[in-house]
Amino acid sequence: MILRERKISNKSNNVQVQVSFGLPDVKELLKIYAKLCEETRDIPQPEDWIRYWFEHDYKAFAGWPEKWREQLSGWCFAVAVRNKLLRPTATDENKYYLADCLFARRGRPPKEE
Repeated sequence: MILRERKISNKSNNVQVQVSFGLPDVKELLKIYAKLCEETRDIPQPEDWIRYWFEHDYKAFAGWPEKWREQLSGWCFAVAVRNKLLRPTATDENKYYLADCLFARRGRPPKEE
């Protein structure tokens, strides 16, 4: 998420803040979602479950007005599918597998003794 710098004056009656989201933000949100689904990793997730999570979890967009939550969840879902973070199943067009990269842990693996 990119927050454009603007100075906010206490004397102002109105404040404007510009926010931008991109692929890294979508990937980070889906990593959070993947942690919740780690035990059911191989079970495809319905589109409406994923979008519901985007709209109702405070790590995503729950704090936004409903109009924006719906549009942002739709946009995030489309970006995720376009960039193969969500892979459609062969049997059901409304279910998706989470990409393996969402479950990968960064850093050095532990030393084996």
